[in-house]
Order: sequence, then structure tokens, then C-alpha cells
Amino acid sequence: MKSSAILFSLLLPVGLLQAQKEVNALSVDSILHLAQSYYNINLDSSLHYSYTAYEKALKTKDVHKIAKSIGYTSTYLLSQKKHQEAIGLLQYNLDHQAELKPEDLGVTLNNLGVIYHLREDDDQAIVYYLKALEVFEQINHLKQLARVNLNLGIVYEKEKRLKQSEYFYSASMRYAKMRKSAHADRLYEELKEETESTYELNVQMAKDALEEIEDPVNSRLAGVIYHDLSENHLSNGAPLLAIEAAQNAIQAKENSRFTQNLDHTYYLLGKGQLDAGQVQQSVYNLKKALDLSVKQELKLVMYDALIDALVQKESYKEALSFVTKKTQLRDSLDLIVENENIARITAQFENEKQANKILVLEKEARQKELLLAQNELKVWRWLLVALLAVGFAIWLMRRNWEFILRLRQVESEKEAIIKKVEKAYLELNNKSKVYLDELTYVKSDGNYLEFYHNGERIMDRNKLKTVLEELPPNFVRVHKSYIINKNYVQAHNSAKVILKPNIEIPLSRTYKSNLSA
Repeated sequence: MKSSAILFSLLLPVGLLQAQKEVNALSVDSILHLAQSYYNINLDSSLHYSYTAYEKALKTKDVHKIAKSIGYTSTYLLSQKKHQEAIGLLQYNLDHQAELKPEDLGVTLNNLGVIYHLREDDDQAIVYYLKALEVFEQINHLKQLARVNLNLGIVYEKEKRLKQSEYFYSASMRYAKMRKSAHADRLYEELKEETESTYELNVQMAKDALEEIEDPVNSRLAGVIYHDLSENHLSNGAPLLAIEAAQNAIQAKENSRFTQNLDHTYYLLGKGQLDAGQVQQSVYNLKKALDLSVKQELKLVMYDALIDALVQKESYKEALSFVTKKTQLRDSLDLIVENENIARITAQFENEKQANKILVLEKEARQKELLLAQNELKVWRWLLVALLAVGFAIWLMRRNWEFILRLRQVESEKEAIIKKVEKAYLELNNKSKVYLDELTYVKSDGNYLEFYHNGERIMDRNKLKTVLEELPPNFVRVHKSYIINKNYVQAHNSAKVILKPNIEIPLSRTYKSNLSA
């Protein structure tokens, strides 16, 4: 057994080097395909292989290969929230956009839109998303059209521009459906002809869209769809269906921490319960809607429904208190409108009063400006040239310095990843060697760590955080006291991870996301 372990330790580095040589021998497209295959398993591996493809593409000096590898790499970087690093790569594609294939240009523009949206610069995000949409429409790329339209819908909903948001959400669902079936448009047209109203059509489109979502319970898009579905049911006299859809919308929004329009969703739930005769539940949810809402006009509608529910409940005293609150709110809104009108009229009067004076002053100012402009034009021209030259020089030096720093950072990160991936064993403080492919998990017990290695437990005085920094990406922390090898994961749920062979490890909510990273 001991001799076999020694032989394995000697052959493992050779095997890893051989594997890396085989990867390097692949084409850029093949390495990118390999990176994509790892995307849902190990994002670090995807990033490693996409960077490998990028470096290989750089050596070929082929713009198309470089641009394609940058598209993949920037996407994986955004998944790890490395925005600045992604921008650094995407700049190459922007500089060569006239030479790019349409799909690579579209991916570049979409990724830039994602970056600016995450930075809360929504205006710039919309600009890039619309450019990406134009590119993908030219090549009829259904998958990317569905994705970009969804991104635009999210941005517009965040900006509370609901008509635009609804338009892009509908477009996203339509392209997703077209991708699934080339006959989707024809089917929807037939459905339109068969129905006298758009109610049945909207319900059917919502159901079809929900079927396309893998996990609607935790999806912000599902929350939006359920919300619209509840509103459709409510306006068409189906309160029980409206209640069910509103409850699903609230669950999806709260699970995905998507609070946009949540107050309105609670209102739909309460109104549906009121129409269905569930008065007690209606009062509770309408009060919650009021607590969440900051939209004064919507609050007036909520007050109406809540007062109606309290009257039906025969809680007349409480109903009267909400009538008073509604009256105060309406009076304050009327006062705001009145003050705005007074301010507008006053401003118009002052403008008219000053109009003649302004005309005289403008005439004198134009004459003086003309004289000054004739005297200073030459000076400003030379000053402008000098400022432009200095600004360009500073910009050039800064870009050069940023490029050098970025290059150093990339090289450093690359070396660190390669060292971790190629590492065969971990040498403990007690001089024991733990081979990483046989290490199932590490448990913290006070000042000591327990390494479960090849069916045996090895104790060592150390800290969990220190050991994690030395382990490759397939080792992740799932609990304050546990590190596991993802290669041994058999199954997991919200409370525990089951490792081969049938070893149960507790799973903490804090580190749950590490399993899908």
C-alpha cells in the first residue's frame, strides 16, 4: 500500500503536466467548449480554460478568435463579480468592433450592459443593451434576443418605467418560446383568433413562459409573470386564481430578494381575498401592502380596498380611522398639486415680467461677446490645442500604467490558479502528507483540524481558513467547521451535504452558494 502511494505521488505531477499539454494542444474553439462544459460544475475551471483559450488566441493574432475567447472569459468573470477585469478584456473587442463577427460583438455589448447595470448606471446599461439587441436582431439569434430583452425588462422595471418593462418582458418570453418551437408565433395567432379577448391569451402566454423557467420559486422573472397573471385574473373576475398567482409571485420575489412592486403584489393578494370573501386574510395583506408602499397614489387605492374589507368585517371604528388617513393623504396630494400650480403660475408671471429686460440684456451681451470673441479667438485656439495635448499625454501614460498593472495581476492570478490545480498533496504541520484526490473533507475541532483522508482521520494543529487558501478550487467551505471536496458530493439539500460514501456534512446558509460556484 505504501509503495503504491509513493508511486502515485510520483506519477500524479507527470499526469497533470500531460493533461495541461493535451489542453494546450487543442484548438481555441475546443478549449472554449471545454470551458463551457465546466460552467455549471466548477466556475474556476471554466475561467481557467477560457483564459487558456484567450492566451492561445493572442499568439495567433487572429481577431476573431481573440474576440470569441474574450466573450466567454468576460461572461465567467461577471459570474464572479470581477467587473473591472471584464472591462479590461472587453476593451479589446470595442477597439476592434468593426472586425468582429456579429455574435461576438453582441455578446460584448450585452456584457458591458450587465456591468453598467450592476454599477447602477442604468442609462448607460440601456444604451449597450439596445445596441446588443440591434446586432442580435440582424442575425436572428433567438437565445441572445431572449436574454437581452429580459435584461432590458429588469432595468426598466427598476426605473419604474412599467410600459417599457412589460414590452421587453413580453419580447423575452416570445423569443424564448420561438427558440423552443419555430411554430410558436403561429400558435399564438391561432389562439388570438379563437378568443374574443386577450385574457385567455395572456394566461396561456404566462403559463408557457413559466414552463421555460427551471426554478420559478426562486426566480425574479417568475415573480413578475405571476404578478401580471394575478392582475389578469383579478380584472377578469377570477379572485381565487388571482390569490394563487399573487401568493406565488410573493414567494418568488421574496426568495429572490426582488422587492420591486412587492407592495402592489400584496395589494393584489388582499383584493383577491376580499373579492373571494376571505375578509380576515384580506385585511392582513392589505395592511401589509400599505406598510410596504411609498407610492401615494397607489395608497389611495389600497385604502379604498382596506376600508371596504373592514366594513365587511364590521370593524367600523378601525375603518373610520383609515377613512381619516385616506382623507389626510388625499388632502396632502391635492395640496402638493395646488402648490405646484401656484409655483408654475408665479414662475410664468416672473418670466413674463423679466422678458423685456432679458431681451435688452441679451442684445448688449451679444455685442460684447462678439467683440471679445474676435479678440480672444486666437488665444483660445492655442490654449485648447495645448490642453488637448497635455490631456492626451496624461491619458496615454495612465492607460499604459493600468495595462502594466493589469498584466501583472493577470499573471499573478494565473500562477496561483495553476499551482493550486497542479498541487498533488498537502503537507501538514505534523509532517503528514494528505493527497488531495483522496481527501474527502476537513473538520475544525477547536485548535485542531481533522482530515478525512482515504477512509482515515488525520489530526493536525491548524486553522480552517489557512488550509482552505492552500487547497485547489474543488475544495469549498460549506460550514464554519467544514471544508468538503466537491468531487465527492453525492447529494445535498438545504441543511446538509452527503459525500461518498454516505457521509453527512452540515450545510450552512452562509456558505450554501459555494456548492453552485
